[in-house]
Amino acid sequence: RCDFCPYYALKKEPDQAITWDHYETTGAINRKTAMLIDWSGGEKAHLEYGVDITESVRQQEMLDVLNKAAIILLSRKEGTFEEAMNDGIGLIADRANFDRMSVFRNTQKADVLHISQVYCWDKTEGGTAEPLEKLRDVLYSELAPHWEEILSAGECINGSVHFMPDAEVLKDFARNTVLVVPVFVENGFWGFVLFENRKEEKEFNQYEVDMLRSASLMAANMVIRNEETARIHEADERVRLMLEATPLSCVLWNRNHEPIDCNEKAFRLFHFKNKEDRIRNYMKCSPEYQPDGTRSMDKLYQVLEQAFEDGFCTVEWMNQTLDQKPIPAEITLVRVKYGNDFAVAGYTYDLREYKKMMQKIETQQTLLHAVNKISTILLRSNTDQFEEDLHQSMGIMAEAADADRVYIWKSYRQNNIRYCSQIYEWSEKVAPQQSIMSIKRIYDDIAPGYGDQLKKGICFNGLVREMNDVQKAIFVPQDVQSILLVPIFFKGQFWGFLGFDDCHQERVFSENEENILRSASELIADALVRNNMEESIRAATIQLQDALAEAQSANHAKSEFLSRMSHEMRTPMNAIIGMTSIGKSAKNVERKDYSLNKIDEASSHLLGIINDILDISKIEANKLELVNDMFLFEDMLNKAVSFVRFSMDSKELNFFMEIDDNVPVYVIGDEQRLKQVVINLLSNAVKFTPGGGDIRLIASLTAETDETNELCIEVADSGIGISSEQREKIFLAFEQAEGGITRKYGGTGLGLAISKRIVEQMGGTIRVNSKEGEGSQFRFTVKLGRVSRKGHSGKQQMKKCDVSNQIPDEKFAGKHILIVEDIEINREILEAFLEKSGLVLDMAENGKEAVDKYTADPDLYDLVFMDIQMPEMDGIEATKQIRELTVKSGKELPIIAMTANVFREDVEKCIQAGMDDHVGKPFDMETILEKLRKYL
Repeated sequence: RCDFCPYYALKKEPDQAITWDHYETTGAINRKTAMLIDWSGGEKAHLEYGVDITESVRQQEMLDVLNKAAIILLSRKEGTFEEAMNDGIGLIADRANFDRMSVFRNTQKADVLHISQVYCWDKTEGGTAEPLEKLRDVLYSELAPHWEEILSAGECINGSVHFMPDAEVLKDFARNTVLVVPVFVENGFWGFVLFENRKEEKEFNQYEVDMLRSASLMAANMVIRNEETARIHEADERVRLMLEATPLSCVLWNRNHEPIDCNEKAFRLFHFKNKEDRIRNYMKCSPEYQPDGTRSMDKLYQVLEQAFEDGFCTVEWMNQTLDQKPIPAEITLVRVKYGNDFAVAGYTYDLREYKKMMQKIETQQTLLHAVNKISTILLRSNTDQFEEDLHQSMGIMAEAADADRVYIWKSYRQNNIRYCSQIYEWSEKVAPQQSIMSIKRIYDDIAPGYGDQLKKGICFNGLVREMNDVQKAIFVPQDVQSILLVPIFFKGQFWGFLGFDDCHQERVFSENEENILRSASELIADALVRNNMEESIRAATIQLQDALAEAQSANHAKSEFLSRMSHEMRTPMNAIIGMTSIGKSAKNVERKDYSLNKIDEASSHLLGIINDILDISKIEANKLELVNDMFLFEDMLNKAVSFVRFSMDSKELNFFMEIDDNVPVYVIGDEQRLKQVVINLLSNAVKFTPGGGDIRLIASLTAETDETNELCIEVADSGIGISSEQREKIFLAFEQAEGGITRKYGGTGLGLAISKRIVEQMGGTIRVNSKEGEGSQFRFTVKLGRVSRKGHSGKQQMKKCDVSNQIPDEKFAGKHILIVEDIEINREILEAFLEKSGLVLDMAENGKEAVDKYTADPDLYDLVFMDIQMPEMDGIEATKQIRELTVKSGKELPIIAMTANVFREDVEKCIQAGMDDHVGKPFDMETILEKLRKYL
């Protein structure tokens, strides 16, 4: 039996038998065969003749090589793509006489055909070689200008490169003899395969061309299949990695579709006791019907038949355990040799983890899509639609995360305590978390046990039933079963957290889900911060506009105020200067006395203006402070009345003062400031009430506690009154009811503003009732410390008040005082004030001189009036040095500061230096006498 004989046939009942022999005539090039014996129908003939079978043998050899290569290249067998190509192409190369093969694939780009070398086989390199970089994505016109037209027509290019039209271009990648075979896939020009004989120049014969046409299709098919397999493998990479680490369930099936053997994994996977149990009950491993509706038994026969027929089959299959828990799987059926016949080995890949993984991937893709969507929504949002966009975004995240409730809590610190406030919540199918929704909660109360975890950037992720009792108390009432809290950081600082509640199932969010939701939480936090900034900017812009308008109004008011102050201060100063000139030139005593009285009135008026300016300065600097002490309430009122007594008398006004019997005799508070308020109100009443009009001062007790008395003081007049528009401005600094008031009645416009602040600092309020032409009623309350409840006075009418400031000589006679003052006129004023006091006065022009005088005779002086700002040594240092001497002598020497700085901090500075008291400049004789009486 000659394998190369084209007439060989085998029959069960032969009609003829022929014996052939073949021999070689010229080595291996030419083979011949001869019929030696011919038997037919019982007769035997002996024939000898020669037939040249070389071409037949060569053709058969090529077909055999192609078949073997096809089995290697096209069958599903173990080994890599490179190994299959090396083995298959190697067989063909030996027979077809080439030593390098390249596969090129076409790519259409912008109506121009490009070509890329996608595979290279080189015999000299032992098989598969790296494609050349320069042959990656090039134009046909650059590679071989004439090839596109020839190959796309289905024609081959065969022959020596040297004689081809494109020889100059081809020499960089093709040598000697080439055969270029076009490849068509699905009737489309897919590319070509280039075969090279690099050792000799020749032309491939027709048998070789036919053989290499088939080889080209197989090689291109292998490349296509390899690329498709690579894509499939890439998609299933995670599944394969798991399956490679896990033994597979394997069952062996015979021709009768019956299981005949299995491995250990096969029966353990389905919870069978042993191999025999698994084989005997194999149909229990599948439900009656598959997911596509086909009966499992019918589908099993179908896929087994396909495997026996084709040698290979893969199918998705739904298995189940004995307790009917589903096991999704992929079954690969491979035909294998089994004795004298074939069997099919079925490998079961458990896809449960794969399905879970795909579900996770799908969930992650859903979450990523949701994050991208809310990013677009929030980035385009503005403050007008932010609430709506935030609600939509949180709903998108809730749906993507399959959560029932989503909420945002912001953390902040106040008084060293960390608080947390819920600023937004989304819930659609479940009730809002009313029990924890609040404006402000202590952080550890709302996040017990996991607050520190969140501040470290770690998510809280778990089941409610596994929480401690404190945590359960928060979430169980809300029917929460699973929870995820994602920390939010802004500019590196812990900002708060985003919460996801699942009220329908228990689950734990994966790490990837945590990371994606963390990105979403940061997007939402950034949007919230940005929106708050935009709202703040908008509010600030409005406030800035309002402030600008207010500032413009204030500047206008202050401009008018400065104009009034200029007038108010220059008017008394003009009187002082003018009356001083008149007094100096006066010839008689009466004229001089008149001038001095006018100078005194103008000076008092100027001092009042200066005091008002100083008070309003302290108010604007928030430095107005009260000095509380016990005083006689009625006495304070009488002093206030005395201050305006002369003005009331000169206008012949009727004055009435009424003090309720329940008003305490003694109270605790700042007498001077309270008196200042009463004087301001009385001065205004006098100023704006025509001659012969009425003024009333009424005091009453409105409320009391164990510690305080609330007193009400009312000043009413029958003056010109105030319009409703004017009443809105009278308590503002630098304002008066209207500009004409200043010109007609004078005044700084500061009195009521100062009075309002003093009243408010005393815990009270002030208001006015008025009607134009019918008078005004100012009523204010203050809270004063309680001492006693003894009533006083009742009603009294006061037309004139006489307060005497005469100095009782006998009380001060023989007392020595030291006056320390660097300004001569101030020394003269004090000396003149105290001329009739009986005091012995000694003068010092600076602190050093005062210390020297005291050092010379420490027991001489009974009291010191000490100026503060002086040359050589100021009053503070002089007091300190004198105090050191008085400590040694044991004598208590009263030292009273004299300064024009009358702010509280200036007074306190004097006291801290060792002084006992303080009098302000310009000097007030009554104040000086009070100090003398107190200390002497």
